[in-house]
Amino acid sequence: MQQPFVTYREYLPHPLLQDYIKTYWSFEFGEGTIQPFDIIPDGYFDMIISLQNNCISDTTLVGIWSKLTTVQRNKWNVIGIRFKPLALSVLLDMTISDLLDGSASVDLSDWHLNKNALNDSLNVSENTVFDYLNSQFLLKLHFNKHKQDKRLTALFHLIDRYQGIISVQTISDSIGLSTRQMQRKVTDLLGIGTKDYANIIRFSNNLDLIKGDPANYQGYFDQAHFIKEFKRYTGITPSKIDLSNSVRFLQYYDLKNP
Repeated sequence: MQQPFVTYREYLPHPLLQDYIKTYWSFEFGEGTIQPFDIIPDGYFDMIISLQNNCISDTTLVGIWSKLTTVQRNKWNVIGIRFKPLALSVLLDMTISDLLDGSASVDLSDWHLNKNALNDSLNVSENTVFDYLNSQFLLKLHFNKHKQDKRLTALFHLIDRYQGIISVQTISDSIGLSTRQMQRKVTDLLGIGTKDYANIIRFSNNLDLIKGDPANYQGYFDQAHFIKEFKRYTGITPSKIDLSNSVRFLQYYDLKNP
């Protein structure tokens, strides 16, 4: 079956922003057919800026996903920012606990992003757009870094370093917060607790492994445990998913961009 025309590109943030932003991205899906996309939990949250006639039409903030979610579109032209949890206190000054598995319309001016400046950048190039975003977020980092909770910073760094394969007790011992304190802080921030967040990161890191071999996994007791967790997040078994060759899984599809 022929795949629909899709372009998807990612752009790395400024090195000083890499603790806060995973990537900038752009996505265009042409008209002509209704295409479903399956969004798989990965531990990040996104600001999605929708475009019409190369101008911003609306902006949406999407929270952490704890389960596979299907969306359907017959046309999509967007740019996005894929944030890491630490961006919440330093770059955005907010929590997203009420956006778990959901989204909300937002105003770019809430983060001192100028819609007119972004529209002007869109008429130059995507690189100009992301250069503008880098400059604005670097300013926010300069003025707001003192707001960063050092213990939460250490918590998320540990989970990333060990790809989610780390116990809550080990994190607690390392950062000087009780497991109950960690649960409250992370849940207040994201809408899920430390263990659930680490499990999503562990699961997400295994998706790259199964692209080569559906039986490949790490960080689980055995294959039965891996399959159970995989079904928890996707509703299907690893052998039933084809990440590289189905455009439904846009985060992992091997796109042939022009």
